[in-house]
Amino acid sequence: MKPIRERHHRLPAAHYTGLRVVAFTACVHNRVRIFVDSWVVNAMESILREAAEQYRSDLDIYLFMPDHLHALLSSVNEDGDVLSAMKRFKQRSNYWLAGNLPGTRWQKDFYDRIVRTQWERQNHFRYILNNPVKAGIVASSKDFRFKGSTKYDLNSM
Repeated sequence: MKPIRERHHRLPAAHYTGLRVVAFTACVHNRVRIFVDSWVVNAMESILREAAEQYRSDLDIYLFMPDHLHALLSSVNEDGDVLSAMKRFKQRSNYWLAGNLPGTRWQKDFYDRIVRTQWERQNHFRYILNNPVKAGIVASSKDFRFKGSTKYDLNSM
């Protein structure tokens, strides 16, 4: 019997470079709720910001739900590479998790969607910002602590 091969679903890397906007969702393996303590989220946030900066990307918005991350990354120039930024984040954060929360790790892959229009960008932004409200964690997105942006003041929205 032949082994089952995973179907490759990712677009070629060139689709993620240059002036691009991509929405990512990464889930913790077995949906373990690790993003409930500030010390964990602060460490992840630092790693995420470093990865985005390294690959010339802005974090339009990111939000750590208890068991997953939503992020909308945009390239700051033609040298930007949002896919590499996300891969770097997952690699470095998995290393951090292994040392600080043994047995905890990200799922193997992540979901992504290339955002092509300003309308789509606004929809993804609103979806991410309202995710904790929809989940019943808070009454207003302004009350949710584990979010941020390198471009916008989310508390004024």
